[in-house]
Amino acid sequence: MKNYIAILTFLVFIIITTNIDAQEPLRIGHVNVVKILTALPETDSAQILIEKDTKELELMLEKMQVEYNNLINNYQENIDKYSELVRSTKESEILEMQNRIQTFNQNASQQLQQRNDELMQPIYKRIQLAIEKVASNERYTYILDVSKGTVVFTGENSSNIDSLVLKELGIHGDY
Repeated sequence: MKNYIAILTFLVFIIITTNIDAQEPLRIGHVNVVKILTALPETDSAQILIEKDTKELELMLEKMQVEYNNLINNYQENIDKYSELVRSTKESEILEMQNRIQTFNQNASQQLQQRNDELMQPIYKRIQLAIEKVASNERYTYILDVSKGTVVFTGENSSNIDSLVLKELGIHGDY
């Protein structure tokens, strides 16, 4: 029985050490997604569309603000001339306009965020797929995004794969 346990222990030890030796070494690479994002021409196109939408909404907000200011100025200039009913009505108009501006501002922010997501998500997805392909082809275990600010150190054993990802995305040149 003692021989059986000794042989079994020896076999387990052999299997464990063989598995440890058979594992591939840990390969870590890093990438700067922001740098890659700025190198892609579709990012510029998306930014132009977002800026156009932003300007359109800003113009609308400016018009609303001018109307609001006119209501307040008119109210302040003529407050002494108004009857109680007219004054109350003018105050309600001002509050209503203030609420409209606030609602417009909130809706505009949401709309711009949705538009940004709609335009940028396919670009981020394309970058992610390129990173995954490079990591798979080059047999990396981990790829860290140094643009997020969470990586505090990249040693000499960590490879910068920005150029490989850009090449995978069809962008050539010095970046």
